Amino acid sequence: MVTVALLLLGAAACSKAKCKLETGCSSKSPTSAKAPSPKPDAGREFIAVVDATYDLSIGWGNVYRCQVREVQVGNPPQQTFSLSVYSAPDAVEPDGPAGLPVRFYPSLVMRFRQRPDLRYGPPPGFKATDGTYWELVSVEEAREKSK
Repeated sequence: MVTVALLLLGAAACSKAKCKLETGCSSKSPTSAKAPSPKPDAGREFIAVVDATYDLSIGWGNVYRCQVREVQVGNPPQQTFSLSVYSAPDAVEPDGPAGLPVRFYPSLVMRFRQRPDLRYGPPPGFKATDGTYWELVSVEEAREKSK
């Protein structure tokens, strides 16, 4: 569902530029952002099926508690993490406090890449317990396996 991807990647404006669905938020113009490589580097990237639960809001966005259910590529640094994302006011649910997207997102396929150049990064992403920063590159709902 596109709404899920927009909420978790923060479709709201970042500074003066819009955040791009596949590259997260950048101070560069949206047209100058590079698309992620088609094959992830298993040492610096991972793809996993994750359950994300809304945890709390901060002035610039939201934090989701995430639990890795299945690893598809690479090695996540941990099985649970707090994912920070910019809020997306044009894609919120009206039933949450102050219109925030308070809900559970099951079975999201998330792709992360390690950012060794950052100790902390701008959302969307998380800082692992080992001190590495992982940037969220893409997110989509998992497709059910055909029987």
